[in-house]
Amino acid sequence: MNSLKLSNSRSNDEEPTAFDDGRLFEDAERHRGYVIAARENLEWAKKAFQSQQGATKLAVQAAEAAKLWLEQLEGGWGAPIAWVGPATLYEFWLDVPGYGGPVRGFSASTSQTGQIQHVSRVSSRTTSGAGCATVGCCAGGPLGAILGAILGKTNDVRTDVDVVDNRRFEIQIIGPSVAWSYVGNYSIEDSVRSFRDLLIARSTNTDDPKVLAVSQREVVAVKNRSTDLEYMKLQDAEDLRNQAQASYESAWSDYENVRLPVRDDLIARWKRSTPLVKSLIVVFGPVLATGWIASIVYSILAQPVPYRAIGILVGLLQILLFAGFVVYYRVEARLIKTLPSESPKLQSLFSFIERFKKGTPAQSNACPKCGNEVVAGANFCVFCSTPISIRT
Repeated sequence: MNSLKLSNSRSNDEEPTAFDDGRLFEDAERHRGYVIAARENLEWAKKAFQSQQGATKLAVQAAEAAKLWLEQLEGGWGAPIAWVGPATLYEFWLDVPGYGGPVRGFSASTSQTGQIQHVSRVSSRTTSGAGCATVGCCAGGPLGAILGAILGKTNDVRTDVDVVDNRRFEIQIIGPSVAWSYVGNYSIEDSVRSFRDLLIARSTNTDDPKVLAVSQREVVAVKNRSTDLEYMKLQDAEDLRNQAQASYESAWSDYENVRLPVRDDLIARWKRSTPLVKSLIVVFGPVLATGWIASIVYSILAQPVPYRAIGILVGLLQILLFAGFVVYYRVEARLIKTLPSESPKLQSLFSFIERFKKGTPAQSNACPKCGNEVVAGANFCVFCSTPISIRT
């Protein structure tokens, strides 16, 4: 028996080998299991890394928001809360043309002028009955022409209503040595009222931004520590992903070196198939092919159309079955290196095959350190990175 040439740069799919017993096939199947386990570990590690990326991003955003508010408090103005025209209202500060200072002691009022008007536009269109009169004249003479002219004359009246909003809104702001007003059209209605209400509420607030800044410094420190912790978790998740990637590449390389050529692999799987599976393969293979070929040949010789249609339908059925078998064999038996997460089109196919195989539990073993289940063939635990000895 010629053994597989593991050092040969050519793929075993391209180089035929002699196949005498099942030892090579069993070795290939064992490494195939390692590849599947490593692929599952890699997919899990990728999802964990992506999830940690999202958590880290949220932590960074929270820390940046806390730092920004601390800067605003230390400046004495706080966060901006309302705008109208050139005026900006902060938590503790008011910025209007000619004034920029504390908002305490200010008051605001609003007024409205103008109204909403509905303007109607009436248009009419009259259609003469000359055409109908001509037809009526041909059909019934002068009397028909008169009747056609009366019936064919139409007058369409159309009324369009336009809404004209002439409202104007004004806000007046009065404070210590400051009086300011702003006027705008109907588009600033909500802004004016919101600005007025918030200014009145903030003008009576007694909080000191400097005191709030002291407590906010502690919040920023906590947010920074939380961000650092999330970055550490992200680095750990990235390390696990890289380890899982290296483990998958190693498992795939080992499997590719011992994987049997397609011909020998099919022979080995045929020998290990149950009588039922062999019967189905024969029925849906040579028997079905013979049937549809015979149907088409008979229909060509005897020219009965029904047999030809039956032959064509059976042929299409067999082609679909063969295509399905090829896809399943390529994805499940021979494996493909592309991961489901790297190709969205493969995700549904992999999930279908997993449901198809449901009922055959995967062998697993527990991590000696954390106790979590690790799929058989994994080189390390994706939860705690503890090396796992491969059990065969």
